[in-house]
Amino acid sequence: MSADPARQPLLPPPAHADSNGAHAHPQQDSSRKRFLKTLGIGVLVLLLTAALLSSITDWPFSSGSPSSPGKHERRKPVAEASHPPDVDGEVIACYPHQSGLDFHDTHRRWKDTALSGARARTARATIDFPLDLSQVVNFIARGGAVEGTVVIEDANSSNATARVEVEWDPSMITKSPYLFEVCELYHYSRGAHVLGLYLPEWAKTAPRQFTPTQVVLTISVPPGLVKSLRTETWLYTHDLRVSNKTTFSNVDLNSYYREISGQLSGESLALRSVNAPISGNYTASRKLSLHTSNAAIDTQLVLGSSSVTVPTLNIGTTHGSISGAVRLVDAHSFDGVLRTTDAGIDFALATLPLNGKVTLDAQTSNAPARLALPATYEGVIVQSATGGGMPELTVPLMKDPAGLGRLHEVATVSHGKHNRTDRVSWGPVGGRGKVTLGTSNAAAGVDITENWK
Repeated sequence: MSADPARQPLLPPPAHADSNGAHAHPQQDSSRKRFLKTLGIGVLVLLLTAALLSSITDWPFSSGSPSSPGKHERRKPVAEASHPPDVDGEVIACYPHQSGLDFHDTHRRWKDTALSGARARTARATIDFPLDLSQVVNFIARGGAVEGTVVIEDANSSNATARVEVEWDPSMITKSPYLFEVCELYHYSRGAHVLGLYLPEWAKTAPRQFTPTQVVLTISVPPGLVKSLRTETWLYTHDLRVSNKTTFSNVDLNSYYREISGQLSGESLALRSVNAPISGNYTASRKLSLHTSNAAIDTQLVLGSSSVTVPTLNIGTTHGSISGAVRLVDAHSFDGVLRTTDAGIDFALATLPLNGKVTLDAQTSNAPARLALPATYEGVIVQSATGGGMPELTVPLMKDPAGLGRLHEVATVSHGKHNRTDRVSWGPVGGRGKVTLGTSNAAAGVDITENWK
């Protein structure tokens, strides 16, 4: 039996005789070219395969989950509902609400409630989840035709829970019995457990006669330390009702086009909105950040901790005023920045320990700007009011806050038509603080007060 031709080694083609009887190999060069061409194609295939494998391993939510998500039964989201995008994390399980059917799994189920009276035309369903607040927890809401509220409140028990309540117009369900679903996901790069609410894409183009879907997410937290909480929502008002018995390690709340208000305490707080105000009472030991646009920020703040060297405050908006006060607690240093445009600033540093160091920079435009400082402030005050006349500095007679009988010294370092620099101190030794206040086309002024209310 002859050998398998496919396994035979490559041999040069047979020789041919030319017109002079000499033997030649006219196809030998072409065979060598074919061999080199085949080798090049093989190398190219290997390179493409390696690149494909590399791209797969670089996917942010590729296979292989941590122990916590791996404990859950995995189920893909229903086809008719809006799919969680990859940016939200890897899907662990989804719980769709199906109109008219009792669709649930053994661990989570939607509970439907019949409404009456003025709300007889709407339907309501709720679903509950236990929360492990020793983990990083994120809440995400996506989809159209939705208005919602995020409520963060004290729990009535030692267990942390999340309840999602949805109210909707049943007449919206014209293309599918599925209107919405809640999914549990895991976000690898953030190391976060994610609870996501998703509406189908067609809900974004629902006719205007339909009542917007109303969502209420209630997060109940027991007293103690909560690791991290983050929200990412559009058109969701944030109603914060957490007492100072509960402290968050890190809070990042994003409420675009809706107000954030209430009370919250943590090591680091970041509250963001767009075209909506921010108000309330907030306490942070390390960092406090409040940002919005085209709206006011009016807050009462407490900042500082004995374990944090220099706590920071950053408040920013546009076309909206900044008002309120900050008190320092157990902190001898403080860095703050206030920024807005076309709106006023009326803000106070209400308390400052003796010999404390303050760096505060407040700037606006086309509107009055005024700061109040406590009697314990010592350092430089720099003011400018372009087009608004010389800024004012008001320092009434007051007693030495240290009880040492020192004189309150006020010296003008420099001044001009629209600016001035002053130094205030108790005794001849100047303080280390620096306060800068600026505006344009309006007045500016700083008041030093003995008892701020």
